[in-house]
Amino acid sequence: MSAYKRFVSYLYEYDHRKKGKNRGFVRVEVRNHQCRLELHMTLPACPFVPVFRAYAFVTRPDTLHGLFLGNPAWKQGDVYGQFQIPDTNICNTSWNLDDIDGLIVVCDTGQRYATCWSDCRISPEDLLLPESVPLLRAASLEQPESVESDTADTRSAQTPAFSWKRLTESYPQVTPFFDEEIHNCLQLSPKDLSLLGSFGISCGNNQFFLYGSHAFQHFLLGKMEHDDTVCYVLAVPGIYEERERLLANLFGFPYFKSARAKDAQPGHFGYWYRTIHTEPRNSEPISPESPPAESFSEESAENSPAARASRT
Repeated sequence: MSAYKRFVSYLYEYDHRKKGKNRGFVRVEVRNHQCRLELHMTLPACPFVPVFRAYAFVTRPDTLHGLFLGNPAWKQGDVYGQFQIPDTNICNTSWNLDDIDGLIVVCDTGQRYATCWSDCRISPEDLLLPESVPLLRAASLEQPESVESDTADTRSAQTPAFSWKRLTESYPQVTPFFDEEIHNCLQLSPKDLSLLGSFGISCGNNQFFLYGSHAFQHFLLGKMEHDDTVCYVLAVPGIYEERERLLANLFGFPYFKSARAKDAQPGHFGYWYRTIHTEPRNSEPISPESPPAESFSEESAENSPAARASRT
């Protein structure tokens, strides 16, 4: 791709390795040993401000090597960015322009958009990121930061553990669903958000979750049991509709369960949910000394019991 070229390549949304809707395009121009990439995407408008990262990628078996280009800007649903790369030693690597196969945009929630202008099939989930800094800031259930003084014992800064037993002792049980797929549900209110940190759960920077829990003045924790595992889910109230589905997926709540029917229909009230912890079935209760709750990632979400149940 080192000679003069100019073309447009279309960006598509990917969900669980499946290519979805067209969301925009990349205009590519190669001239004078430089490649100029102009990114345009249109996403559903929302009151939140997602953060995006753009990567050029090189395709290799089962891996896409990512080369960080920069952060596209967001304004009322429009995503835009301009990036320029040389024809050799891109991002101080051995890759050249002729090696580049396409571009991937990763939202800080984990949602991915991709375009490929070479003759190959891709899965954006295979992107190997060059940075060690985690991307899933808004979507993950981050552990609360500890505040340490000069005289603080370092043991006091240990990450708290998820404890279902302690949760059931602290919050009332409710039955919001028509069946027992998600059961033993605990109802919490927005004022309880700060207390969840003591149970290894923090979601204070996920704006979709904050919006839904404050709008309906509650959210849920619940259990789902399967042959060999038990998973615990965090659920936020909402209405099943296309725009809200896109926002829920964008902010890391990919599954919906109607409060009144097996098959969710537009307009149904229910809960958007995600897995926050899994453990072997019939295991001993989790103690405060147990390992911390699992962090959210696209791979764990796709292979979680909740995801398996949603696909059946």
